[in-house]
Amino acid sequence: MITVINELKRELCALLWTVLKPNKIKFNIVQFASQITKFRDSTVEPTYETCLAAAEFIGNMMAGGNTCTLEALTEALGDESAGATYLVTDGKPDTSCRAV
Repeated sequence: MITVINELKRELCALLWTVLKPNKIKFNIVQFASQITKFRDSTVEPTYETCLAAAEFIGNMMAGGNTCTLEALTEALGDESAGATYLVTDGKPDTSCRAV
């Protein structure tokens, strides 16, 4: 799992610097395991400072705990300013797959 999470972190950081920032695409990051943790309360502009802070947030991500998929999707989709939502998960949701 360590190898996979490190690869994911690299790819997310690459996305920040090569896609989001150059194209001025607003973003947010919602991490989920046994609890939901958001990078910011809502989407942010991809300034140098926010991308740097997001890269640090990504660097501190750790795999483990539960998989609160429904709660994470509810949180992420509740932000109406988000133009897209990408779900990255390590497994089956803790709640019913039908509910998700």
